[in-house]
Amino acid sequence: LGSRRSKVTSPRIPLVHMGAASSSESISGPLKKPGYPIKHKHWAFNGPYAPVDEEVFQAVSVREGKLPPDLEGCYVRNGPNPLWPPPSETSNYHWFLGAGMVHAVRICNGAASYNNHWLRTKAFLNDQKHGPAFDKIAFSTSMTSFLTRLALEKVGLVRELASGPSNTNLVYHASRLLALSEADFPMELKILVDGHLQSQAEYAYNHLWNAHPKVDPVSRKLYWLDYDLTGLSPKFTYGVVDAEGKEERNCTGILGGGKGVMIHDLGITEKYAIVIDCPVMVGIENYTTEGSLWKFDPSHGSRIGIFPKDGEDGKVSPKWFQIDTCWIFHLANAWEEDNNVVMVVVRWDQIDMSGHGEKDDFLSSNKITLHEYRFDMGSGTVVEKSLASGFKALEFPVVNQNLVGQKTRFTWAVGNHEGEPMFHKIFKFDLDLSTSEPQSYACTSDGKKLTSGEAYFVSKGSAEDQGYLITFVVDPDGKAPSSFLVLNGENLQAICVIDLPARIPMGFHGLWVSEKHVKDQITSAAKL
Repeated sequence: LGSRRSKVTSPRIPLVHMGAASSSESISGPLKKPGYPIKHKHWAFNGPYAPVDEEVFQAVSVREGKLPPDLEGCYVRNGPNPLWPPPSETSNYHWFLGAGMVHAVRICNGAASYNNHWLRTKAFLNDQKHGPAFDKIAFSTSMTSFLTRLALEKVGLVRELASGPSNTNLVYHASRLLALSEADFPMELKILVDGHLQSQAEYAYNHLWNAHPKVDPVSRKLYWLDYDLTGLSPKFTYGVVDAEGKEERNCTGILGGGKGVMIHDLGITEKYAIVIDCPVMVGIENYTTEGSLWKFDPSHGSRIGIFPKDGEDGKVSPKWFQIDTCWIFHLANAWEEDNNVVMVVVRWDQIDMSGHGEKDDFLSSNKITLHEYRFDMGSGTVVEKSLASGFKALEFPVVNQNLVGQKTRFTWAVGNHEGEPMFHKIFKFDLDLSTSEPQSYACTSDGKKLTSGEAYFVSKGSAEDQGYLITFVVDPDGKAPSSFLVLNGENLQAICVIDLPARIPMGFHGLWVSEKHVKDQITSAAKL
């Protein structure tokens, strides 16, 4: 992985005011930490998933190739990174629930820097003030333990958590960068000119969002969706935020299966919004068997709901389409063709969402395909087909963000075949040539096979695939420092590799913030 510099911890710098006043206090002095690395048998605390225990800010340099002169801005990636150990070695835990940490590479004037930053959510700041509150959702071992914890909170004997972890995704909209997670308030994150990251429990909106709102590249409106995290209701909420950041529409709908499920993503087309009702059931009763809030139950079936994305407040009534039972985390894209809505996704036959630590992880041992659905809005029929298969793992599909909701030819994703490390390759799928073998780039260094994170596409031209793919590349053994990789989006040739001064754990979603948007979000905060 090349030569490395020693770690330099980030100095304390003044916090920038970022919006409405927060009820949480700021952190003065160094972070309170357990003082030792977290040790736990659960797979999410080991290997490439193991959390890091410090924040680092450091200038970095290119090891191979050259930074493209038109790539200026900041790449930011979110993911779980628990600061405190679980209450015991036998505690259940779910990877989705660790404290959020963002990792960023800032590029400007031919120079680059790296910073990682624990997101200062209300829960994180309260832990810093009072010590860790062990999350009843993350660590419960049964429904009884969950309800006991809840009862103690209600009578004031245990401190209630103040927020979610903001650990899953990022979206830039209306000159604000927001950190997101399941059923959580969107929290503001700031990129400073020098590349430092800052957050201070400032929440942009008073509605809970799921992790994947969509920004329409034409209207610049943002569309969000959420589900009932308690699982007690089959309702979902849906909303629209206009291009200036003003809430325009807030609605509710009922899921087609009549029960509460996890809805991780949503889709948009020119006229429609898409809600996914797949059988990862939500409910505290799942702790008894799953050690987790979520449970895959194929008897619930799978269905897709489609409804007009714009309109008045009130109720939305999706047109429901039954599909073959499966699980869907992520859409690549969706669009309209005549009277059909076309949706391309990564499709799982099934998924183990339990919090038990005995399994290796929840990403492997499954049949996962790139899949297409065509929904006939007139007849109510659906045609589905596999576009690409034969992967041991495949996830994180991305498209050119200038074409969200419009027909796209290319989709990029990360995956691997049997015998390769998790997400060893970055794939490029040509949907016009879906029967052909996809292009791929294998992540290696000095002969060692490495693991890629989600590869985000940065558009830099009129052609759909003209631009760069950017990602972090990590050691699958979880030992060596990581690197930042830039690929040519057209031919998947490496353009440059930057060695980083720290190891980056496996995480979730990233975002490229252009130089203009970096400046705009700083200017916007200064006006508040």
